[in-house]
Amino acid sequence: HEIRRIVPDINQIKKAMNLIKESKKPMIISGGGVLYSEAEKELSDFAARHNIPVVQTVMGFGSMLKDDPFNIGPVGGIGGRAANEIAKKSDLILAIGTKLGDFTTGSWANFENPNLKIICINTTRFDANKHLAQPVISDAKVGITKLSEFLGDWKSDNSWIEFAREGYKNWNEYIDKKIAPTNQELPSYVQVVGTIYKKADSTDIAVTAAGGLVGEVLQVWRPKSLNTHETEWGFSCMGYEIAGALGIKMAKPNQEVIVFCGDGSYLLWNSDIYSSVIYDKKLIIILCDNGGHAVINRLQLYKGG
Repeated sequence: HEIRRIVPDINQIKKAMNLIKESKKPMIISGGGVLYSEAEKELSDFAARHNIPVVQTVMGFGSMLKDDPFNIGPVGGIGGRAANEIAKKSDLILAIGTKLGDFTTGSWANFENPNLKIICINTTRFDANKHLAQPVISDAKVGITKLSEFLGDWKSDNSWIEFAREGYKNWNEYIDKKIAPTNQELPSYVQVVGTIYKKADSTDIAVTAAGGLVGEVLQVWRPKSLNTHETEWGFSCMGYEIAGALGIKMAKPNQEVIVFCGDGSYLLWNSDIYSSVIYDKKLIIILCDNGGHAVINRLQLYKGG
């Protein structure tokens, strides 16, 4: 297939380059646009060449491998501690292919540096100009490549990436403890996801959409292969899980597709199990009985009520 590439304006690239060179603690936020652009390699190469830590949004998760030395994990309201710690300290954000929505920014509570500067590489002018950012109207792959050319051999200080890596190491150790087997009668969501993750092949794709499982899967399903995490998180769309997984299986028939859903989502769209059988598209569905729409009930009681 062919992707229509939007080439950036050189003046925008130069302004972005100057902001990066002036920064001491830059970070990259990788959004869903990196995956749409198929810019995963360019992202990893850019981070390595310029010594910049990378965090991912929910939609951009899977754009870097878990063992990439510049991957610091998911950021935001359901993100990891390591990514959120560097977000609070960073003085420059290079946002690539992300709308910088509230879950990513923690309604901006997640970014504390008063001198924070933002660069947004985005194909959409509106999103690229958000939050007084320096816009780079561009396809992610082309924008990253061109910006790297202008930066040349510039690198951020090594102490910054080492700080980020130490935090990510500690966070992974914390997650590993949480998914370890215990003697408790009923497993937690994290333990369910962790058990599947440890047994899964590197190319298996995790699918989720609504309720508490999105956060648990985002933390535990650290990508062993690129683009092996899929969620619908724009509106926490109950019912997407099984239907979305069926579409993914049609697109990637040689990979196992594992669906994580709660009982509420299951009741909304379990009919697509029938469709998957008719079309001979195997799905692995992990159904968690959480007591009947329990996540929604919790939100109603503790947020709405």
